[in-house]
Amino acid sequence: MAVFPAFLDRLRSRVAAAIDWYGPARAFATAGSVLVVCIGAWWLLRAPSPPLENSLPFAGSTSSDAQVTGTLVAPTIGLPLDNRDITVHVVGAVVAPGVYTISSASRVVDAVGAAGGPASNADLSSLNMALPLADADQVFVPARGSATIRSVPPATKVRRTNPTVATVAQAIAAASTTVAASGAASSNGVVNINIADAGALESLPGVGPATAKAIIAHRTANGPFGKPEDLLQVKGIGDGKFAAMRQFVSVS
Repeated sequence: MAVFPAFLDRLRSRVAAAIDWYGPARAFATAGSVLVVCIGAWWLLRAPSPPLENSLPFAGSTSSDAQVTGTLVAPTIGLPLDNRDITVHVVGAVVAPGVYTISSASRVVDAVGAAGGPASNADLSSLNMALPLADADQVFVPARGSATIRSVPPATKVRRTNPTVATVAQAIAAASTTVAASGAASSNGVVNINIADAGALESLPGVGPATAKAIIAHRTANGPFGKPEDLLQVKGIGDGKFAAMRQFVSVS
C-alpha cells in the first residue's frame, strides 16, 4: 500500500517540475489549443441535421398522405369538358319534323338525320350541313321551289353564319316580318315584284343586291308596278336584263 502514495508523490513532483520548466502560461495555452482543435474536429465530423423543409407539413395533407400507395391517376388531358345533350327544333322538308335531343357536338346534318332525314323535295343546297348547333336552335330545311325564310343570326352567337339556323324566338320574329315576301314567289318560279323582298327579287335572272334594292326603292317612291314592262323605268334595268327576267315577273 505504501508503493502507491510514493508513486503519486513522484508523479506530482515531476509534473510540478515540468510546469516550472514549461511555464504556467504556456501550459494553459497549449491545453486551450488542444481543446479548440477537439471541438473543431467534432463539429466537422458530426452528422448533418436534416433540412428545415423536411419538418414542415404539406398544406392539406394528413398523416396518411405521407404513405405512398402506388396508385396512378389517369390523365384527363384531351377529355371532353362538356358531354351534355342539346335540344333542337327541326322543321321544313324533313321526314319527321319535331323537337329532338342530340349530342352537344352535333351539326346540322345530325339534326336533319334525327328528324328522319330530308324529304324527297328538300333543297339541301341552301343549307350549311356542317354548321355546329347550340341548345334551342331551330333548323329549317326548305323545299325546292319555295321561298326560304332568312332569319337574322343571333347577335350573341357570332359563329351562326347559316341564316337557316336560328333560335325559336328569332324564327317567329322572322316569320312575322316575311309572310308577304314568302308569298311573292309562286311554285313555278314567278315573282310578284309588287310584294317581293330583296331575297325574292334576287332569284330573278340578272338581278343582284343592287338591282333588287333599286326595284324596291322605285316601288316605294312611285307605288306598285302596273305591268312588268314598268321595270324598264328602274335604274340599272335595260332591255336585255328585262328580256331575261320577263317570263318570271308578275304584278299580281
